[in-house]
Amino acid sequence: MQAGYRKLASLTGVVRRDKTRKVLSKRPPTAALASATAMLAVAAFAFAPNYFQFLSSTAKSDHNKLCGRPYKLAKPIALQRIFRDPGSKGIQGLAFCPNGSFLAAADRNGHVYVWSMATREIVTAMHDPGSRGVTDVAYRPRTKTLAAGDANGSVYLWHPGRIHPRRLRDPRSKGVRALAFSPAGRFLAVADANGHAYVWAMATHKIILTLRVARSGSVNDVAFSGAGTIIATGNANGTAYEWSFAAADRGRLRARFHDPGSRGINAVAFRPRNATLATADNNGRAFLWPPGASQPIVLTDAKPAKMTAARFTPNGQVLATVDAASHLLFWSLAKDEIVELLPVPGSGALRAEAMSPDSRRVAAGDVNGKIYISDSTHIGINVVLTGHQH
Repeated sequence: MQAGYRKLASLTGVVRRDKTRKVLSKRPPTAALASATAMLAVAAFAFAPNYFQFLSSTAKSDHNKLCGRPYKLAKPIALQRIFRDPGSKGIQGLAFCPNGSFLAAADRNGHVYVWSMATREIVTAMHDPGSRGVTDVAYRPRTKTLAAGDANGSVYLWHPGRIHPRRLRDPRSKGVRALAFSPAGRFLAVADANGHAYVWAMATHKIILTLRVARSGSVNDVAFSGAGTIIATGNANGTAYEWSFAAADRGRLRARFHDPGSRGINAVAFRPRNATLATADNNGRAFLWPPGASQPIVLTDAKPAKMTAARFTPNGQVLATVDAASHLLFWSLAKDEIVELLPVPGSGALRAEAMSPDSRRVAAGDVNGKIYISDSTHIGINVVLTGHQH
C-alpha cells in the first residue's frame, strides 16, 4: 500500500479546501432516556406487541419526521461534535434519506435513530420493546418511507404522516440481516439468517420471490443492480450469488462468485450504471467482479482486517469500505488501489456504512455506538455522532 494517499477530491469532482479543525461543543454525558424528560419533551406512543414506540425529541406532531428539506454540504466539514448515549449497543446499519438531509441509524439496542445533517441532532427515535436488535435500515427511493429490519425477523415500514408502521414478517425467518430497495422502490429485498433472501412487493406487501441455494449459510447482504434487473446476495459460505430479476426469468440463478480463501461475505454492492459487483469479505479483502471477466480484481490492504461493509460513490468512481480495524478506506477503481485511508482513533470495529446522494459524505458506524461522518474531500474524521442526544 502506498505510504502517502492521494486526495479523493479529484475523483469525486469536488474542490478540497483545508480548514483548521475545531471543536464546536461537547455535550455533557447523557443519562438514561427515562431521565431525559427534564431536558426535552419526549412523546411516546404504545403500539400492539412487538410494534415500535416513537420517542420524539421534538413536538408531538413531528414524531414521524423521516426526511427533511434538501440538504447539500456547502463546504468541506472542518468541525467536530460528539454526542454520547451509554445505552447504545452498537450501530448495525446506516442510510441517508433520498435528499441527504437525514441519516437513519440501526442500533443493536433495538432503536432506530434519525439524525439531521443540518443541525446534527436526533429528530426521531423509534424503539421496539420486543426487538432483538435493529440490524439494518433503508430508505425507499423517491419517497421518505423508511424500512427497518430486526433480528426478531420483522421488517417495519415507516411512512411520513402515519403513527403506526406496517410490519412485514415471514414465519420462517431467523432474523433479518440486510435490506435493499429496488431502484424504482417497487420491491424490497430482505437478507435473512435462515439462508433465504425474500423479495417483497410494496404494492401488496407480499413475498413474490424467495432466493435460496443449498448449504449457503446465512445471507449477510443483498443488493439490486442499477437497472434493477439483477439481485446479488452475499452468503456466509463465502459465495456471492447473482439472480435474475428481469420479468422473463425472475429468480433464475445467473452466476456464482467464490474466493477459495473466503471466510464469509459481509457486503455486496453494484457499481452504479454498471453490472460490476463488489464483495467485502471476512478475510479482509474486497473483490470486483466485472461482467464476463474470468478473474476478479482483488483489492487488498497491506494490513487486511475483516471488511464489514462496502458502498460505491453515486458516480461509481470510488468504492468505500470499512473494516474491523477501525479503518475507512477509499479505493480508486481506475487504479485499483487505496487513495485515502481514514483511521478512526478510539473506535471499535466499524460495522456499518452509508454514502450520501451527492458523494460528499460517508457515514460509518462502530460497535461502540458511534457514527463517524467523513467529508470525502477532507482527510480525517470530521463529525462524530454517538448514540442518542438529549
